[in-house]
Amino acid sequence: MMSKKFHVAVLLSAFVAAGAGAQPFDAGVSRAEVNADLAAWKQAGLDKLSGGDAGPDTFSSEYRQAYKNYLQLRLGADYRESTALTRDQVRADLALWKRAGLDKLERGDGGTDTFSSQYRATYDTYRHLRDGEQYQQEVGLTRAEVQADLAAWKRAGLDRFWAGDQTPDTSSPAYRVAFQNYLQQRQN
Repeated sequence: MMSKKFHVAVLLSAFVAAGAGAQPFDAGVSRAEVNADLAAWKQAGLDKLSGGDAGPDTFSSEYRQAYKNYLQLRLGADYRESTALTRDQVRADLALWKRAGLDKLERGDGGTDTFSSQYRATYDTYRHLRDGEQYQQEVGLTRAEVQADLAAWKRAGLDRFWAGDQTPDTSSPAYRVAFQNYLQQRQN
């Protein structure tokens, strides 16, 4: 039986020999996209589950959960094609990054331990903020969104409660029903 080192050396020399005259392969994927995919793979923990000679147990619940996390990371907000962001979007993202506390964990020397439990928990907080309503609130609403919200407010009848100089009784049953109606319209 061949030793593991000898087997690796034979395979490595075969790859080098085969690639000596090969042309570069362009799959239409940028270096940044490959790096983003690798980062998502590692962050999901698939690199730890894929090691060893036998390969991963792709049917285990641990692997399936890690793969699901990988897909969410890969297809989520951190893995999207480069599109021009507005100034407000960049500011909103930075504000949420800081609010989550990731700015305190980042080190300029590139030595941030992205696999530490503290970093992962802080990053999860950031993702929750980034993928939730907080991001939209930071970015601001468009004119159309404000108009749609006002229309829902009026359809629910809340404008009648706020007519005049007096603040309405927001704990009254009529107001509460109207407000619930408004919330339901906003969700639709």
